[in-house]
Amino acid sequence: MSENKKNISERNGIDDKFLLSKENKELAETPRNTSLTSKKGASNRNPNSPSKKYFYPHRYRNLLDEISLEDIDFKASGIIQKDLNNSLWDEQQVLKGEIRSSLLKAAKDFYEFLKIKAPIRDIIIVGSMAHYTYNETSDIDVHVVIDYDKIDEDEDLVSEFLHAKKTVWNSKFDIKIKGHEVELFAQDSQLETRSNGEFSLAKNKWNSKPEKNNSKIDIEDVKKKVVSFIGMIEKAEKANGFDKIGKLVDRISDKIRNARSKGLNSDKEELSSANLAFKYLRKKGYLDKLSGLKTQSFNDYISIDEKDLGKNPKKKLNEGAEVDREEINILTLEGEIRDLTPEKVEVIQDFICFVQFKLKMDEFVRVVLMDKKNDGMTTAAYSPYYNENYIVCGGRAMVDILRSVAHELVHNRQRELGLFDVGESVQDIGGPVENEANSTAGIFIKDYAKNYGNKHIYDV
Repeated sequence: MSENKKNISERNGIDDKFLLSKENKELAETPRNTSLTSKKGASNRNPNSPSKKYFYPHRYRNLLDEISLEDIDFKASGIIQKDLNNSLWDEQQVLKGEIRSSLLKAAKDFYEFLKIKAPIRDIIIVGSMAHYTYNETSDIDVHVVIDYDKIDEDEDLVSEFLHAKKTVWNSKFDIKIKGHEVELFAQDSQLETRSNGEFSLAKNKWNSKPEKNNSKIDIEDVKKKVVSFIGMIEKAEKANGFDKIGKLVDRISDKIRNARSKGLNSDKEELSSANLAFKYLRKKGYLDKLSGLKTQSFNDYISIDEKDLGKNPKKKLNEGAEVDREEINILTLEGEIRDLTPEKVEVIQDFICFVQFKLKMDEFVRVVLMDKKNDGMTTAAYSPYYNENYIVCGGRAMVDILRSVAHELVHNRQRELGLFDVGESVQDIGGPVENEANSTAGIFIKDYAKNYGNKHIYDV
């Protein structure tokens, strides 16, 4: 017996005679009878078997079983509607006149909001509402087609700018037609698309008519893509450090977006596995969770390190240092805040420094950014008793947020100068205290934008 075999037998208390006996050698060489249940389990463990889900960790095996395509935006898995949505289209598949007029007006307003010089090439309806895959929750996707290169030669920069403008527009204006939300987007004319169904609002005719695609949905492939993306998102949730989380979120977002784009441009289009996986993730809140991770990580970063916002030069407190909170500036994010990216938080931070310097404030400031109003609160408030400023940021344009910041910091300075006492209300609309805060905030906004190179605050 080899030393290796001897060690094994000794560890397991197995008698050598048993290992070497003729009877047990024959037993070992005889194929065992496998029960039906075991055979089924064995086939699932086989890498070449149709189902590979048992190779996933336990949590993801359960997820694969739980995922139902009924949760995706289609009424039922793989069902294609018999006709186009009759709220928009007539029996001849022509867009109804009043619908076209309303969508053209919305597209015109959106184009003017963009404030660009590139001419409109076309205005089109794409997506499920120009196809047979719509349902009661589908958006009406209207694309204003322009030449990105006519705006700037850096087309990546143009793309980011237009995506940001689109986000602001769609968050500020809630446009619905026949119960369906209208989503507007500026599309590059050079973008190659294979949209199965593209109607030109400008020409009032189909650029490409939709065809019913009866390709069978690969349900298992959709589920695997969903589980794969959920795994990535959960990995980002467990990461530490603002920089690491930020890079992970960007990478995962790019993967999901690119996979969906390839799926939509494949022969299965709306019914591609990647697009259905995207719809599932969106409906179940995973995409919202992903976008919130970056902001939340920045919240933790600011809250822990408590940056000095107003002194010059700025300094970062040593980690773990014993510091009196009354002797530092503090910027805090209260939970997840819609559309508030780390880049926007940095603008707010810089503006606080700017206002604090302009007002020649004596004391440190504390600013709390919030998603929604509390009971009885307007879009911002100053508490003289606690010397804290509360700013609602969720769904608001940057310039409005900054105006609120300036307004409340003026109240901070007024208290320092003794214009009102700690116990007095500063919300006396129309009074001198409130009027001064309104006018001074407007002056600071214009000064910061025009004289300090921050005109972009009007666009985000």
